[in-house]
Amino acid sequence: MSTCVVENHQVLLSLVRRIHADALAADEQQPAFNWMGETLLRNFMDLRLANPVWNRVVLILSDSENTLEVLRDEADPCQIAFVVGFTHDVDRLVDFMCAEVAQLEAALDAAYAPGKTAQRQHKRRIQAAPKRLY
Repeated sequence: MSTCVVENHQVLLSLVRRIHADALAADEQQPAFNWMGETLLRNFMDLRLANPVWNRVVLILSDSENTLEVLRDEADPCQIAFVVGFTHDVDRLVDFMCAEVAQLEAALDAAYAPGKTAQRQHKRRIQAAPKRLY
């Protein structure tokens, strides 16, 4: 993906871990990226894009229309990738992303539950430093 496309969407890229459009033809990359950016930003509140969980999401833009797929990393269940093809049914896309991000949030909550974090810290012999109030 050319750098001029990326530079135009720094706000969007700061919210999402990564967006790939390499599978598209060079002349389709910028319009596809702009379409995805517009779709995400128009549905900012519904998708809760300010939620830090989106930093664990990778978006892969596809040239296959109406494609909505999720790729999960077996080694790290707290990372996902959405394969998204151009669609006119934006409501379906938003509902799909909301449901998958909710599942990712649940996985993160389970992985970083307070008891498990304390167990990991104990196993690694990490001690919490006392907070200084001054």
